[in-house]
Amino acid sequence: FQNKHFVFAALAQFLNVGAQGCVWGFFINYATEVLSISNQNASFLLSASMVIFMVGRFASTFIMRFIEPNKLLGIYGLSMVGLLLIVTFHLLGQVSIYALMAFFFFQSITFPTIFALGLKDLGKYTKQASSYIIMGIVGGAVFPPIMGAIADSSSTAFSFILICNFSNFTTFF
Repeated sequence: FQNKHFVFAALAQFLNVGAQGCVWGFFINYATEVLSISNQNASFLLSASMVIFMVGRFASTFIMRFIEPNKLLGIYGLSMVGLLLIVTFHLLGQVSIYALMAFFFFQSITFPTIFALGLKDLGKYTKQASSYIIMGIVGGAVFPPIMGAIADSSSTAFSFILICNFSNFTTFF
C-alpha cells in the first residue's frame, strides 16, 4: 500500500468498472430518450458501440508503440470527460449519441492499462496487488444504482455526470 501507483490503480479500476457498467447499462435508456427511437434501434447502436470498443482496443494497443501507456491513458481520460460532458448536457442535440458511442473507443484500454500500470515494479507483491486491483470490478455493481437514482430524479442524460467525474480521475492516474 506504500506504492502510489498501486493505490491509485485500485481506486481507478473501481471507478472505471463502475463507469463501464453505468454506460453499458444506461446506453439504451439514453438513446431512446434522446433520439426517441425504439429499443431495437437503440440496441443496434449499442452493438455498434461494442464494435467501436473492440476497434479501440486494437488501435490503441498499436498507438501505445508510439505513446507511453500512462500518457495515452491521460489523453483518453480527458477525451472521455469531454465526450461525457456533451452527453450529460446534451450539447450537440442528437449528435450527442455519437459522443456516447465514441466514449467506447476511449474507454477500451482503461481496464488493462490501469491494471498493468498499477502492478509496475511491485516485485514480490505483484500477485497480492493484482487481486486487490481485480476486486475493483465491484464498482460495476456499486455505481449503476446510484446512476439510476440520479436518472430517476432528473434525466438519464444528466445522470452521466456521475461517470464524467470517474473518467476525470483516470486522467490524473
